[in-house]
Amino acid sequence: MKRRFYTAISGLDMKIDRLQVGNVTFVRSHSQIPEDTLAQKAFSKLMATTPDDLNLFECMLKDKFTKCAIAVIDVEADDEKTAEEVSEDEIEKALNVLRFYLAGLSENDPFFYKMFIGIEGITNTGLTATVIIDDDNQKFFFSSSRKGAHRGYELDSTKYQKMLDFHFERVSAILATPEDSRSQMENSILTSIIFFGSGMNERLLRNTFVSFVIALESCLLRRCEKDKSGNIANGMCAMLQIKPEYRRAIHEKVESYYDIRSDIVHEGVDNVVEGMVFEICYLTFNTIMRLVAHSKEIKDKDELRKKIREELKEINRKTKAQCT
Repeated sequence: MKRRFYTAISGLDMKIDRLQVGNVTFVRSHSQIPEDTLAQKAFSKLMATTPDDLNLFECMLKDKFTKCAIAVIDVEADDEKTAEEVSEDEIEKALNVLRFYLAGLSENDPFFYKMFIGIEGITNTGLTATVIIDDDNQKFFFSSSRKGAHRGYELDSTKYQKMLDFHFERVSAILATPEDSRSQMENSILTSIIFFGSGMNERLLRNTFVSFVIALESCLLRRCEKDKSGNIANGMCAMLQIKPEYRRAIHEKVESYYDIRSDIVHEGVDNVVEGMVFEICYLTFNTIMRLVAHSKEIKDKDELRKKIREELKEINRKTKAQCT
């Protein structure tokens, strides 16, 4: 049975009417839904709801759909529960692609502003409520702060064009392709983008940091690699065209990432600061972008390792030629 889901999305301020990401279509508002369709009739009824109707559920839905963008997806499933789970999974994958691009290309610091995109009702954007008692001075205070996400992303025609310049259509096509029809490299790239995107919606910086390390592992490492940090560093140097004199610094940086990751995972020590996360975000985004650019020619991790060796040799050759 085929069902079409229209899901409210918070944190996505669309200035363009629609955007296709994999199998999901994002529309700016319910007004972009074609007329003379059952969906438009449903939204017309919903938007006509008033508090006087005493239907609190529909009033709540109206409020959410009035202020949110909408994700649209068709799902084939035998029962409604399965269809709903599939729709949420596909929408979340598409949202991770958007988080990857909008965070990586953002002119604002997404960590400082705690930027987010998410299915409405899932992302934590609320305020805390606290009463503070000062027994020593016999005083009390009321406190409230926003611990979750603060600010969404704007998607206008300029930002969309920039996404196209950075191979957005290629990533969208990979996402729309069934998993068993993708190459190993395409699956690895998509997995790394999903970890990157989910990391952008984490509340704690340490969780974001670990997600970025996993994203690098997903796109650059084969199964059971021994020298993880060394092979990730070599991959980054090749993809980012790092000259020989700067490679040691990249290797040391990646080693430090693994030390921090180990402290978090094995020791429970959290030494992650915002600047560190911003740095690994930048390096991870650009490394994945370069891999997307090569995704049609590189089919698996063995071919990737060969490509990395060739790139490093070519960079060495060019550097020597410039010095003579």
